[in-house]
Amino acid sequence: MRSADPDTIASVLDDRGNVAARVRLGRGALATSSTSRRVWKVDGRAVSHIMDPSTMAPMSGPVLSATVVASTALDAEIGAKAVLLHGVDGLAWAEEQSWVRSAVVVWQDGSVFATVGTELAA
Repeated sequence: MRSADPDTIASVLDDRGNVAARVRLGRGALATSSTSRRVWKVDGRAVSHIMDPSTMAPMSGPVLSATVVASTALDAEIGAKAVLLHGVDGLAWAEEQSWVRSAVVVWQDGSVFATVGTELAA
């Protein structure tokens, strides 16, 4: 999603399609990466299409989705995947990246957390 309007608000959806949070997009791009889409069954359990490079196994953990706002769509997509892969440390990682404007994570239990200064409204 790109915006030329600095007041544009973007909705972050949970895995059921409900608005989990709203973030100010401004001039930039937003991308979300999730473990709840594109899943398949292995030995009777659902696994994500996202592979964890540290284990070479399908991604699992408490984070359901990660959304990042950055200057470009490419940066936002890279950031969202990285935040998701960092799991519980994803927002701390995002805070350290000067090119990540804001980040939001939705946890498996429905909790929503964001980087400092990110405006949230559920």
